[in-house]
Amino acid sequence: MPYKDRDKRLEYWKKYNFEHKEEKHKKYMDSREKKLAYAKKWHAEHKEHDREYGRIYRETHREEIRAKSRRQGKVKRKKVRLKILNLISNGNIKCVQCGCDDIRLLEINHKNGGGGKEIKSKTPSTFYRELYYGKRGTDDLEILCRVCNALDHIERKYGKLPYEIKYNK
Repeated sequence: MPYKDRDKRLEYWKKYNFEHKEEKHKKYMDSREKKLAYAKKWHAEHKEHDREYGRIYRETHREEIRAKSRRQGKVKRKKVRLKILNLISNGNIKCVQCGCDDIRLLEINHKNGGGGKEIKSKTPSTFYRELYYGKRGTDDLEILCRVCNALDHIERKYGKLPYEIKYNK
């Protein structure tokens, strides 16, 4: 294979790698399984070392661990919120009154009122968890923007008001 021409050499290796792909993959998987088995055995025999190392690592990297946890929690909460909004709105996420589609402004509203009582009786996380896992129905819920939700609350309390909200994109 002493190709001096670069293009011929590259063509040779491309052909060789294509022809020996399965063989190389098998060797890789065998090697990987051996390494994993060795690591599993080593960690089983050195549990105390692992615990001590983990404790020292957590002490010295406390702030990094907290920051990472906060970031991951924020991402997870956003995903959960999006899924819940999708469930309630049947995939059309926008305010049912004014049409606002800015997700940052959207809230869950109880059509017949009583949302505050429900959340106080359960805790907000339980309420959202039940929605997320489908343990609670969404028939009596709707999506409203903050402004429309506030107006809905005031109208429930004082009666119909002469205001109309329009969302301009």
